[in-house]
Amino acid sequence: MNYGLVRHSVFASGANALSVMALGILLLLPTLQWQYSSDAISYLKHPELLPAGQVPYVFSKLFALYAIFFIWFQCIATLLKNQLARLHIWRWQLFRHQILAALIISLSALHVGCFFLAVAVRNGEPNWALLTVDFSDYYRGAISVGLLALLFLSVGVVFAVFRNQLQRHWRWLHRCVLGAVVLGLIHSWLIGTETRGGINGYVYIAMFVSLIIASAVWASELRKGRSI
Repeated sequence: MNYGLVRHSVFASGANALSVMALGILLLLPTLQWQYSSDAISYLKHPELLPAGQVPYVFSKLFALYAIFFIWFQCIATLLKNQLARLHIWRWQLFRHQILAALIISLSALHVGCFFLAVAVRNGEPNWALLTVDFSDYYRGAISVGLLALLFLSVGVVFAVFRNQLQRHWRWLHRCVLGAVVLGLIHSWLIGTETRGGINGYVYIAMFVSLIIASAVWASELRKGRSI
């Protein structure tokens, strides 16, 4: 019996089980943030008592939290794909990457749509100016950072879709998604005091720090010719 192979198999199985548990816990994190920052469950129990447009606004926040979580996870899983594979934590695969990308785009669209609907219901008419970049005041500036994040995300996705036509240049253009996640985190931090208050603030700091570390590791591997 090859005991080395058995030990490796047991280690891999244990690591896979732990990674599934950790991913499950991480998937709950945006919902916990949502409840913590919005007391969303209490809102949804008594929607008749809420101001006009509050229900789509609350769901807009939930979609945003999951969008920023999944784009952060996408970046971490890609930048550290070699290290995560060696530890049997996550094996990067193209179809997983594409599924997550489609999910991120869908969640981002739902976030923007619900927010726009909430404002339209509250004001009694659509406010199309919200869909334009405008740094004339703090609130519009915070929204504009989010719009720029969506623009960076869209650019990154478009260049990935047309990667065959762009050949080797598409990879650097696709990395606009790193700008999207940074701008998305800044947007989330700026847009409301409840979003960055308490535990939420520590979550955003942890995301920023982990992205910096992952980018440094990726850059190191790039210099050695082993990275994407």
